[in-house]
Amino acid sequence: MLRKLLKYDLKAMFRFWWIAALACLGLSVLGGFCWMLDGLDRPVPEGLMVAAYLIGVMAFLSYTVMSILSTVLIFLRYYRNFFTDEGYLTFTLPVHRHTLLGSKIISGMILTIATSLVIGVGFFLTLSISNHEYFFSNAFWKDLTDFFVSGAEQMGIYFFLFLLEILVIGLLSSGVSLMLLYTCITFGSVIAKKGKVIASIGIYYGANSLISLILFLSMILCIPDIIYWMTDVTAQEGYPLVALMLLAIILLEALLCCLMYTLQHGMLQRKLNLS
Repeated sequence: MLRKLLKYDLKAMFRFWWIAALACLGLSVLGGFCWMLDGLDRPVPEGLMVAAYLIGVMAFLSYTVMSILSTVLIFLRYYRNFFTDEGYLTFTLPVHRHTLLGSKIISGMILTIATSLVIGVGFFLTLSISNHEYFFSNAFWKDLTDFFVSGAEQMGIYFFLFLLEILVIGLLSSGVSLMLLYTCITFGSVIAKKGKVIASIGIYYGANSLISLILFLSMILCIPDIIYWMTDVTAQEGYPLVALMLLAIILLEALLCCLMYTLQHGMLQRKLNLS
């Protein structure tokens, strides 16, 4: 049943997303050629240069639009499927609520990763086209190879361990953001009798602001002490400590995801009278 639910969720969210993704990639290519005009040796007409700058700026703005669109599509799919009239049909299906939540989480993560890939590819296209002399030369591949070779020589196995941990942190960070969005929608829809969308959005941005403030204060208070402490640690001692710190972040993010999932499931199981 999870496969069928996932199919419908992905179909609903990707119905218009792919159009925006193609537009973003197209603007990225066009923006790369426009920024390339700025590096030409011969003069370019002023009107053409202004148009090129506008298109180049639009290319970078499209990345923000893609990110916002992804969040909106995930929000709408979750809210409509659970907390509108459609929810009465959803929760009367012979499916466990763990399965319903699992479908939303998997489809949301797929859309988030796909959006990140489009933004990353688009950004690379813009940079590579605008700086084609470097990116399409042997120098780029030599610098990229030297980065991995020098990292492996200096840090050994820890270099690849750090890359793996950073990748996992990135994925879990997306998961935390997604679970926070779902939790705020569920909480807002449960406590509000009217204006559920406004309540959900308000709770979401309030929670984001609080988390951002906590992270900002933590950076101010902790990072200087960590840097000062790390200066007295040798490389051989520092690499395992950094690996442990990254592992602690992974465990913390995983714990947050589990807590928010439990909270969501509890609210859907006990607070909604839709069964």
